[in-house]
Amino acid sequence: DTGATDVYLQNAERLDISSRRRPTVNVTKLQRLCKEKENVVIPGKLLSYGIIEKPVNVYALSFSNAAQEKITKAGGKVFEISELLNNKVKGLRVIV
Repeated sequence: DTGATDVYLQNAERLDISSRRRPTVNVTKLQRLCKEKENVVIPGKLLSYGIIEKPVNVYALSFSNAAQEKITKAGGKVFEISELLNNKVKGLRVIV
């Protein structure tokens, strides 16, 4: 399990680049790679392409509105990545 501080340290370079170069991830990738109720971090933007049918908790720098809707409709939650500093989240997995 990776703590929130470790996630920031491991991804400091990814978080400190221009927004154009930050990774983008589609919900279809979360459907394919994540387990139900998994906590994932995206050091970039979550986009809405594809479907997701399982609840996952996603921490990202930004989200498209449609991606937020798909995550919450599947029973998951979306959080700004900055919320990791205030919350103790266990089992974080980074998706890029």
